[in-house]
Amino acid sequence: MKVTSVHDKDYTVDFHGYKAKFYLKNQLQTTIDARTLQQAKELLNNWARLKIPVSDVLAFQDISKSFVGCTIDDVQYSSDGKSFIVNGKKVESI
Repeated sequence: MKVTSVHDKDYTVDFHGYKAKFYLKNQLQTTIDARTLQQAKELLNNWARLKIPVSDVLAFQDISKSFVGCTIDDVQYSSDGKSFIVNGKKVESI
């Protein structure tokens, strides 16, 4: 099933079985395992909204699930680009 992001029509996902293929302007960007269509849609919409690599969206989602009350929008790159920050604090120091 092919789904287009609600945030940007250039971002799509093609979901079959447990594989999700992510496209930007009809160019394949990556393929990941996704348990459900809903999981693939959530990743697609976050990817289209944040405009960062799919692998980083996955990392942001994992980090946000690790902290009570944290959402994906609370996660950012550090100034050096080598680590992540949640609400102004490096993840390692929280």
